[in-house]
Amino acid sequence: MRYQVQNSKDPNTVELKYTDLDGAVDKTKLNVFEDGSDEEFLKLVKEFGNYVETYNIWEDEHAAHSIYKNFRRCLAGSARDLWDQIIDDGQENRDELVFEGHVKDFTREVLGNGAVRNQKKYLTSTPKPEKMSVKQWISRIKNINSYIPFMEADANSISERDLIT
Repeated sequence: MRYQVQNSKDPNTVELKYTDLDGAVDKTKLNVFEDGSDEEFLKLVKEFGNYVETYNIWEDEHAAHSIYKNFRRCLAGSARDLWDQIIDDGQENRDELVFEGHVKDFTREVLGNGAVRNQKKYLTSTPKPEKMSVKQWISRIKNINSYIPFMEADANSISERDLIT
């Protein structure tokens, strides 16, 4: 897996809104994933999860509908087509566990087999790029490491101690 050092130049974003119990509207923007890098995909999954958790979306009575709709809005092109295929499984009662299962299936399809193994090998064997400071490289490695738990069920990121070693 290769990672971009700079953010994607594609400004294609989707704005997600949430109205709390007091009627206040809060907004967050997420990048739309179409066929970018694995890192862009994992960033979307992580940030969408943060959005759902921050606003306690699953507490709403129509949570499943809005979560599926909003996640789909964060996808485009072949990624959206693949998502539609995965969720077309006949499930009538969608809830948090069903959604997590769909996201894990989707992630497996996007990243392929052996993604965690490849990721850990990359983190432990890739030398620091010459044009990057040590501080930037450490920050970069920590960021990439934070995506591992989103790659497959029961995957754990590398401990900071092992990462530094």
